[in-house]
Amino acid sequence: MNAPDKSLRTYKSLEKLRVVAETSTENDHKVHFLAPPPLTRQAEGETGHFRTYQPRPFTPEERADTTILFGGLHWRAERLIVATMENLGYKGQALPVATREDLKTGREVADIGQCCPTSFTTGALTNFLRREKERLGAEEASRSYVYLTAGSCGACRFGQYHHSYELALRNIGMDSLRMFMLDQEKFDQGPTHGGGLDLNIPFTLGVFWGLILSDLVMDMEYQIRPYEVNEGETDRVCREAMEYLYEAFKNRPTDRSKWGMLAWHVFSDYYVDAMREVYRRFSTIEVDRLRVKPMVKITGEFYLQTVEGDPNYNIHRWLETEGAEVYPASISIWIDYLWRLT
Repeated sequence: MNAPDKSLRTYKSLEKLRVVAETSTENDHKVHFLAPPPLTRQAEGETGHFRTYQPRPFTPEERADTTILFGGLHWRAERLIVATMENLGYKGQALPVATREDLKTGREVADIGQCCPTSFTTGALTNFLRREKERLGAEEASRSYVYLTAGSCGACRFGQYHHSYELALRNIGMDSLRMFMLDQEKFDQGPTHGGGLDLNIPFTLGVFWGLILSDLVMDMEYQIRPYEVNEGETDRVCREAMEYLYEAFKNRPTDRSKWGMLAWHVFSDYYVDAMREVYRRFSTIEVDRLRVKPMVKITGEFYLQTVEGDPNYNIHRWLETEGAEVYPASISIWIDYLWRLT
C-alpha cells in the first residue's frame, strides 16, 4: 500500500468516530455530537507542487510612502545603510535589536527546529510588524513596509531564512507584506518585482563601503573605551562620528553612470577624507594606556558574534565590565568569506 492510500484509509476509519462534547448544568446534561472535518484533497493523497515565495510588486510610485525594513547587523552598519538608502531616494529603517521576547516569538511563529539566529531575527521582524498591525491595521501596515534581507545558498541555514520569515508572516496575518532578497554574490542585481527597489551598483557599493567603514569605527571604539579616562566619552564620540559618516553617505554624489559610480568608489578620496575626520575625533579622547587588560577575541556563529544585545547576552559590554579589552568580530569577514568562494 502506498503512502497516500494508507493516509486515506486512516482518515476513513476516523469517520466512524463520534467526538462527544458534554455540557452540564445543575439540573440536566446535554451531549452534542460533532462531525469530523470534511475530507480534504491532501487527505485524498492529492498534493500540489511547492511554489517559492513571490512578493507583490513594489513600484517606484510607492517609494515615498513605503519604508524598507532590514536588520540583524550592529547599529553602526545599520546607520550607514539607512544613509545609503536615503541617498538613493528610499526610506530605510533598521529593526530594533532582537530581545529574548523576540526569540520566544520566533520559536512560536516559525519552525521550532530552526537555528537560534533565525529565531531571533524572525521574532524581531514579527514583533515589530505586530505592533504596526495594531497601530495601522494589517492592510495599511503591509502597504507601508517592505522587508529586505540577504539571500544565499549558504552557509548553514542562511539560505532558508526567508522561508521562516514567510511562515511567520502567514501566521500573524501579514502574508501580503512584500519581502525582497539582496543576492550577496551580485553587485548589480537590478530592479526587484515592480521596479520600486533597484539593487544596482550605487546601492550595493554604498552598502559595501558602509559595512567596511562602520567596522573600522567599531574597532576604534573597542580599542579606546577600556582605557578612557572620562567614562562615557568614547560612546559619545562614536555616536557623533557615526552621524558625521551618516551625512557623508547620505550626500555622496550619484550623478554618474553605473561604471562611473564603480570607478568613483574605488579611486575617490571621499571616504578616506571622511575617515580622517573620524580618526581626528577619536584622537581627542583622553586615555590611560598604563592599565593592564587582557584582550578577548569574540568568534563563533556570524550573527551571534557580531550583534550587540540579548542574542549573545550582551557579551561585549560584560567582558569590558570584567576588565577586558574586547576584539569584536567584524561584518567584513563575511566579505572575505565570499571572496574566497570565487
